[in-house]
Amino acid sequence: MLVFLAINGIDISCTQEDLIKIGLSLADGTMTFEELSVWLSSHN
Repeated sequence: MLVFLAINGIDISCTQEDLIKIGLSLADGTMTFEELSVWLSSHN
């Protein structure tokens, strides 16, 4: 995810634990696209 964001000019500030939680939440469907968008905006 970080590589994709970096290629698209988005630099986020978060911990490794945050990335794991986000990845797992996206994979199991407990996080929506809208929630990811809000999270990315708040960590940009």
